[in-house]
Amino acid sequence: MLKKIGKNLDKDQFLKITTAQLYSILYYASPVWLNRTLSASYWTKIRSLHYRILRGAIKDYKNKVTRPRLDKLCKRATPDMWSKYTTQTAVIKTVRDGSPSFLMTSLTLNLSLGFLPRTLSMNSRTGVAACERCSLNPVF
Repeated sequence: MLKKIGKNLDKDQFLKITTAQLYSILYYASPVWLNRTLSASYWTKIRSLHYRILRGAIKDYKNKVTRPRLDKLCKRATPDMWSKYTTQTAVIKTVRDGSPSFLMTSLTLNLSLGFLPRTLSMNSRTGVAACERCSLNPVF
């Protein structure tokens, strides 16, 4: 169906429609299920669907454009980037707000004992937390 309607739309219109109709469904409640505990087969399926949608946007039905190039052309975050972003946002909100308290206690204990990598940093002047490994640092 996307292939049929895509013929009459430009890339930006196509991406707006797919964001509203597909990505909103695909990433519904993703902070809960889209994380590193998801099995490899599901990661493959999610990535495959993501790139099929982007190929439809630029009308590359013969897979001539590489995946990194697709991401740049369509200016979309990959499922991996989205997973890192949602996880990082949850950690930042937990550190900033201290809520839920049991999670904050567990996080600070694990950081102090060295069980978690020290890639999470807190700017004491601004109170904004950032993750050194992820390039998508949200601003609050």
